[in-house]
Formats: sequence, structure tokens, C-alpha cells
Amino acid sequence: MDRLSEREREIATLIGAGHSNPEIAGRLFLSRKTVERHVSNILARTGARNRTELARLLNVQETRPTSR
Repeated sequence: MDRLSEREREIATLIGAGHSNPEIAGRLFLSRKTVERHVSNILARTGARNRTELARLLNVQETRPTSR
């Protein structure tokens, strides 16, 4: 997730929560095409093959213990 822009992280979080592209576009006041472009970039930068895999990656990162 460190490789993502702030907007991409926001969209990735919404994807992880199960939101569709049209829902994300409406929530963030973006066009569907803009959301589609962000999703493509997110998948490429994270290496995820699809939204489901991206959600799994996000879940793993959220549950990973932090080092002290």
C-alpha cells in the first residue's frame, strides 16, 4: 500500500469494503472512468490480479502485527 497515492489508498479501502466502481465514483465525486483508471493502477502497483485478491492483500496488511 505504500506505493499507492492517497486517492488510490482511499479507493483501495472502498474496494476492500465491497463497494463497486459506480458506488466509489458517487462517494468520491469522481467519474466512473476515473475510478476505473485508479483501480487499474492499484491492481498493477499491488500485483493483485483482481478486486478479490486486492481485498485479501488489504486484509493481510491490516491484521499484520506492527513492530515496536
